[in-house]
Amino acid sequence: MPIYIFDLDLTLTKKDTYVPFLLQCLKKKKRAVFYFPFLIFSVFQFIFKKIDNSELKQRFLSAFLSGVSLNEIQPIIDSFSQKILMDGLFVDAIKELEMLLKNGNTVILASASLDIYVNKIGRLLNFSKIISTRVEIDSHNKITGKISGVNLRGVKKLQIIKNYLRETSGKNITFYSDSISDLPLFEWVEYPIIINYNTKYHYKLKDLKKLDFRYWS
Repeated sequence: MPIYIFDLDLTLTKKDTYVPFLLQCLKKKKRAVFYFPFLIFSVFQFIFKKIDNSELKQRFLSAFLSGVSLNEIQPIIDSFSQKILMDGLFVDAIKELEMLLKNGNTVILASASLDIYVNKIGRLLNFSKIISTRVEIDSHNKITGKISGVNLRGVKKLQIIKNYLRETSGKNITFYSDSISDLPLFEWVEYPIIINYNTKYHYKLKDLKKLDFRYWS
């Protein structure tokens, strides 16, 4: 039976979700603004390859959410997810997703963004399975500021999906993504589909002959 896997940010959504979500959480941790100079410095470190994406993501997570109760931000998670559904998704992406679900297909959401809100979005969109970067929660239901396990990006995303599917060949699997970081998955699946292809950002995919193209609005 065919399997369909979707990335989230800029594949289903019109914009990245990670930083906008964290900014919403400022309501519960206003002192996070004092970390802004450090975060700006961290972005430059990332640009100049002094730290990787996982370290950058964890620094932002710690600054905005370390010590915050999951119960405290649940209303933010709910409202943020509803806003994404109302006006933050590509219309063409939703049409594609609805068609696949209507036909009874297994449809998986696989995102490097945080599970605390990706799970909510995925459930609202009726995904069969949701795989995302997990936030560490302590025994008091507070966010520690750390990632639990791995940052679901690149090869790590591919490994987690392979483990879940117990599949090594990638046959009969379609994958939708906009991101060059998903190159390992593009190479593995039988039917890779790049969303809103741009020669400037997706140059590493130019030799992937089996690649299909979709331009979503």
